[in-house]
Amino acid sequence: MATSTYLSNPTVKVGAAIGSITDITDQVSAATLTVTAEALEDTAFGSTSRVVYEDVVALRNTEMDRLDIAQAAIWNEVLQGTVSAVMALIKIMERRAPSYPFEFMTEEENKKCTAFDTAPGVMALVKMPISKGLRSDVSFLLALDGINDPGNMGTIIRLADWFGLSQIVASTDSVDAYNPKCLAATMGSFLRVEVVYAELSEVAIGKTVYGAYLQGKNVHGLAIAPNSMLLIGSESHGFREAAAKLVTHPITIPGKGRAESLNAGMATTIMLDNLLR
Repeated sequence: MATSTYLSNPTVKVGAAIGSITDITDQVSAATLTVTAEALEDTAFGSTSRVVYEDVVALRNTEMDRLDIAQAAIWNEVLQGTVSAVMALIKIMERRAPSYPFEFMTEEENKKCTAFDTAPGVMALVKMPISKGLRSDVSFLLALDGINDPGNMGTIIRLADWFGLSQIVASTDSVDAYNPKCLAATMGSFLRVEVVYAELSEVAIGKTVYGAYLQGKNVHGLAIAPNSMLLIGSESHGFREAAAKLVTHPITIPGKGRAESLNAGMATTIMLDNLLR
C-alpha cells in the first residue's frame, strides 16, 4: 500500500488501498482503476459517504458506456467491493484514531527502519526515560552480572514484569536494555520495568545475596530473607570473581537429567517462582 498520512486534520488518502484489485481481472484496465483511486483519494471524514457515492456513481456511468455487458458486470462488482473496502477502512481509522500525530509507511520504508529481517509493522519515535536510580523501598531486588545476550535480557525483563518487579539492577557491562532484540524479547514489559546499571558491590551492601549456582542449597521451599537480592550470571561464564564474592547464600535448581545448564532466562524463571511465592 502506498504511503498514507493523517494528522490532526483528518484527511485520509485511501485510493491506494484498491491497487491490488488490478490483478482480479484483466477485463478491467489498470487505467480505469487509477481513475477510481484518484476519485476516492482525497475523501474527507465529515462527508465520506456522500463524496464516495457521488464520485463512484459518476465514474461508473462514464465507464459503463465503454464496456460491453459482461465487462460492465465485472466492473460493477469490483467497484462495489472497492467502495465497501474503502468505507470499512475509513470507519476503522475514525474509530481508532490516536490523539498523537502518526503516519502510515510502506512495507519497504518499514524494512529500512528496522534491524530485523521481518519488519514489525509498528514503529515509534520516543524519548528515552532518565533513570532516577534504584528505589530504596523494595525488600527484594533482581541483579544481573554480565548478561550480554539481548534475548536473555529481554526475557528477564519480561519475567520481572510478570512477578511484579518494577526494577532490575545490572552490572555496567551488561547488554543495553534498549537493544532492538532486547526490546522485542520484552514484549512490551520494558515500559513497566526499569533496568538500572550500577556497581553490584555497592548495591549488595547490607543485603542477603542469593546466587544461582550448579551447586548450592535447593531453591525449592526456600524461605526468602528480607532485604535480599537474587544474583544471576551468564550461562557461559557464570559469575565473575567480583560478583561471586557478593554471594552470601549459594542456591541451585535441582535437576534430574543430563543437561549441563540452563540459560539465564530459564534459571531466573524458576528462581523467582520459588523465591517470590
